Amino acid sequence: HFEAAAAAEPSSPSARNNLGAVLMKRGLTKRAAEQFEASLKLNQQQPSALINLAQLRFASSTPADLRSARELFEQAHALAPYVDVARALVVIALKLNDRDAATRYFRDYNALPPNSAGNANAKSRSELGAALLEAGMLKEAETELAAALKLAPLDQDSVLRLARVYLAAKDLPAAGRTLEGAVARGMDAAPVYALLATVYEQSGH
Repeated sequence: HFEAAAAAEPSSPSARNNLGAVLMKRGLTKRAAEQFEASLKLNQQQPSALINLAQLRFASSTPADLRSARELFEQAHALAPYVDVARALVVIALKLNDRDAATRYFRDYNALPPNSAGNANAKSRSELGAALLEAGMLKEAETELAAALKLAPLDQDSVLRLARVYLAAKDLPAAGRTLEGAVARGMDAAPVYALLATVYEQSGH
C-alpha cells in the first residue's frame, strides 16, 4: 500500500517515510535508507524520518555511521525533544568515547520529563547506567540507576550496578544500603549476597 502511495505521490515526504518504515521492519535496510533520504530531501523538518534514518546509521556502529546518526538525532531533538532520542545521543557519545559530549547530552536527557514521547523503562535506564559506569561517569550512572531501581525495585541488574557505582565511588555505606534494601524487599539472589559480602569485607563489618 505504501509503495502504491509513494508511486502515486512521489513528492509526498510522509509516503516515502512510511514506506521506509515498512522496509526497515522487513530488514530491507538499504532500500529503507533510500526512502528516508528521499523523504528528508523533500522535507527536512520531519522528526520521524530523521529518527528512522538515524536508527539505521546507529545499527551499523561504525564511527562514521555513529557520527551520522548523532547529527540526525540532534536535528530530530531540536525539532521535538524526545527522551528516547536524548538517550540515544548519550549512548552514541559513549560509543565514540566522547565523554564531554556524553556529559552534555546526559544533562539534556535528564532534564526531560520521563514521558516526553519516550519509553523510560527500567531496562533501558539500567543499561544506560551500566554504560555510564563503564565510562567512569559515576554521578550520571548513579542518577540513571537510581531511577531504574525506582521503576523496578526488584530488578537485580539495577541493584548490582548501583551498588558497584557506590563501590567505585568508595561509598561503602551507600553500597551496603542498596544491597541490604534489596534483600529486605525479598531479593534472595546469590549475586546480591556475594557483592554484599564484598562490601562487608571492605568495610570490616
